[in-house]
Amino acid sequence: MQAEAIFRFNAERGDDGPGDVAALVAQRMQVAHGMLAHRFERELPDGRVLEVRGQPLPDGGFVSTYSDITYRVNAERETKRFRAALNLSADAIYLIDAATLRVVDCNDGACRVLGYSRDELLGMSVGEFVAGQAVQRLRSELRERGSLAESHVQAIHKRKDGRQFPVEVNRGTHKTERGSFIVAVARDMSERVQADAARHSLQEQLRESQKMEAIGTLAGGIAHDFNNVLGAVLGNLELARGEIEPEHPARAHLEQIGRAGLRARALVQQILTFSRRQPQQLSVHTLAPLIEEALSLLRVILPAGVVLQV
Repeated sequence: MQAEAIFRFNAERGDDGPGDVAALVAQRMQVAHGMLAHRFERELPDGRVLEVRGQPLPDGGFVSTYSDITYRVNAERETKRFRAALNLSADAIYLIDAATLRVVDCNDGACRVLGYSRDELLGMSVGEFVAGQAVQRLRSELRERGSLAESHVQAIHKRKDGRQFPVEVNRGTHKTERGSFIVAVARDMSERVQADAARHSLQEQLRESQKMEAIGTLAGGIAHDFNNVLGAVLGNLELARGEIEPEHPARAHLEQIGRAGLRARALVQQILTFSRRQPQQLSVHTLAPLIEEALSLLRVILPAGVVLQV
């Protein structure tokens, strides 16, 4: 009964933490009756945390000890909160032994971007997931200076499946009694690189569009001037037709000039359509006459040694 009174006194003043007093006393009494070694933690109303240990004695009864473990518990809780915050980061965060360049710790972001589990990453050499000359430069800097100045570098990382992706790394050296460690935060730059490439492509397209617009303006001016010259040619052609008999040998040449003039006028219209950015007007044509007309023009302008076979 003496033990039960002590248990009740402790429970009522909060030594056993929150809960029903009768239930807490019953729990302690059950352990006491069984004379079993036990250990548990109790958080007091004032925020302190006690570790309670019970050890049965050979001649009956037992000894209970109370230890204040508030500092250790709070440190563990703070560590868990800090790790939870690190794991929420989308960036890959590594703690690397500066002597061996092997991963000592990492967050969940590193596992996500590289495709490894945390157990696989722990103890892995950085050369297994960092491509190119970055590791050699890192070793050289450590040999020359003994530590890394806080810096911002570009690198290439390799995923577990072999795919590579660009990263932006912030890194520095943290010295402790256990040695020097490299703290590195790597951000996947794949989306930014793709966005930069897309922006560069759009800028090139804009420049090409501006060039085409300038060419169209120039072509429109030339087409207008050429159309005026062509109008004079076709006008004089009609006058010549009126003055030459149908049987005259030059009549055939005038017809060729007429067809060529009409084709030139159609070409001018196409150039004007291009310069004004008007929608194209498509129409159906018989192909054979167009080919014959083109051949007639080619026979006139090609050297005599060229033979056309159609």
